[in-house]
Amino acid sequence: VDRMSMAHGLEVRVPLLSNDLLEYAGHLPLPLWKRGRRTKEPLRTLSETLAPTLAGPAPKHGFSFPIDAWLRNDLARHWRAWELTARLAGIGFIPTEIDRLRGSLASILRGAARGPLDVVDDQVGSPTWTGDLADAVLALAERRMSGMFHVANAGAVSRYDFARAILEVAGRDPGVVRAVATKDATPRAAARPPYAPLDGVGWRSEGFDPLPEWRDALSRALPGILDAG
Repeated sequence: VDRMSMAHGLEVRVPLLSNDLLEYAGHLPLPLWKRGRRTKEPLRTLSETLAPTLAGPAPKHGFSFPIDAWLRNDLARHWRAWELTARLAGIGFIPTEIDRLRGSLASILRGAARGPLDVVDDQVGSPTWTGDLADAVLALAERRMSGMFHVANAGAVSRYDFARAILEVAGRDPGVVRAVATKDATPRAAARPPYAPLDGVGWRSEGFDPLPEWRDALSRALPGILDAG
């Protein structure tokens, strides 16, 4: 609430800070405020009466927005509805770089739609869906793990074969992808290693299950990307 209200220059007061409520609470006898070791007795009793399924014991937490659900479920729909790529391009952002931020899936789809797409076939890695990666990070946080972990979707694939797989799963022609060698591709600011799959041995040694295979992750990630347009 604080972040969102300040972003729009608003001063927000939640209901429990209502002056009327504070005045009423100030007139309650002190013995009513506590029952045994249970504090805030009037508020708890009222909540259990009005919303018995929501008023059960729970850890204390602040007010928050469901950002995780928005990013996982609604971002693609809003991106398409608000034409965000076009709007950002209109104020000076480079569409291809926007696609890069959204992920390689969107970049491949947009590039293939413009015609033949050259992709290197001598660089191999472990493409990983951020949805699976987010679950892995959460698992580490819940167990309060420390150290360095290489976490990626299982399997290895060349960038060329990955681009073809994206188009095949999307129901588009993978024939527009052309294999090129790194030496013949457009130079990049930083050279990429030719072979860089992540094994995840440290992750598995701590008892975590391997992440799903990259093709499985692709089939789950692509619908949202296609919906975003």
